[in-house]
Amino acid sequence: MVLDRKDSAKPRFGFIVSTKVDKMSIHRNRVKRALSEGVRFSLGLVPPGLDMIFLAKKSIVNKTTEEIMKEVETFLRQIPEK
Repeated sequence: MVLDRKDSAKPRFGFIVSTKVDKMSIHRNRVKRALSEGVRFSLGLVPPGLDMIFLAKKSIVNKTTEEIMKEVETFLRQIPEK
C-alpha cells in the first residue's frame, strides 16, 4: 500500500509479516530484514513524502534474500515521480 502525504518529508516504510506467513519468528524476521535491505538499497528510487507498507505473502518465505531485494527494487521502480 502506498500513501502520499503531500509533503516533502523522507519516505517512510513499514513491513508486515504475520504468523500466517510462517509460524516461526526466525523466518518472519529474515523476511523483514530482506525487505528492509531491499528498500535501503533502492531508496533513491522513492520520491519524498510517501508512506509505504509491504504486506508479505506466504510464498515469500521460500525466496532468497537476493530475490526479495530484487522484487522490492522492481516494485519501487514502478512508483511514478511526483
